[in-house]
Amino acid sequence: MNQDFTGRTVLVTGAARGLGLAIAAELHGRGATVALNDLDGADLARAIADLGGGDRLAPMVADIATVAGCEAAVAGTVARFGRLDVLINNAGIYAPAPITETTKESYVAHFNVMQLGTFLGMKSVVEAMKANGGGSIINICSGAGQRGYPDMI
Repeated sequence: MNQDFTGRTVLVTGAARGLGLAIAAELHGRGATVALNDLDGADLARAIADLGGGDRLAPMVADIATVAGCEAAVAGTVARFGRLDVLINNAGIYAPAPITETTKESYVAHFNVMQLGTFLGMKSVVEAMKANGGGSIINICSGAGQRGYPDMI
């Protein structure tokens, strides 16, 4: 499928590297305006440079594991591009360790990014998407959600 995304604005979480950056690149290549979210502004600047820069790309530095971070990423996207059509909840963390060595803080961090952050992201985009007559939310998840792997929470 080679869908044209011209005129669509997409917010991709966890977009500074890996799968998030690949998703941002693909959608940008198909004409989308893309807001790239991650925690580190320097990482986002490098990602945007890797994509060639331009006025259809913007960094959204925010912690999507918080209400304020999700709301800031959405508000920043709408302020910059005037709309939000697609949310790709991709952000994740990976800190493998045996359960006997996994700290409560590590567990909470995983939960906050991968579960709470996904929920907060979906909740945060509703009004922006309604303003455009609707939109799409895509939640990326790991195969670890269906099958256990050693040393993974």
